[in-house]
Amino acid sequence: MLIVRGESGLAAEELLRRARCRKIVLLDVGKVGSLEELELAHALAKKGIEDGSAISKNLEIEFALWLAGKRDIRRAFGEVGWKGGELIAVSFGMGRKGLVNELELKERKLGLKKKAGWEAVERISLGRVS
Repeated sequence: MLIVRGESGLAAEELLRRARCRKIVLLDVGKVGSLEELELAHALAKKGIEDGSAISKNLEIEFALWLAGKRDIRRAFGEVGWKGGELIAVSFGMGRKGLVNELELKERKLGLKKKAGWEAVERISLGRVS
């Protein structure tokens, strides 16, 4: 998993199209507080796909579902998805140079805490328990 923070000069529709085509998740900077949140959501998404318990067959969608602590794709992206301006791009297989070039990003310092607060861990790990 590669995480890059930045801004793009592309129109929103084009940026979202490119992200979808390359299986990149665009996140709202204000909705991600730590690297641990991203790593936990990634680990749970991978596990769900591997063991067949995932809601989605796509790692990037499953990742967003776990990160938001939701079972509904629209609600998950409504919660953590990019809404304009600065963003966090998460890629599952693309290198940094390719990601930055594809999205025409002006990179910024990631600026995330290493550890998540208990609320974030609870939201991610228990949010999908029914």
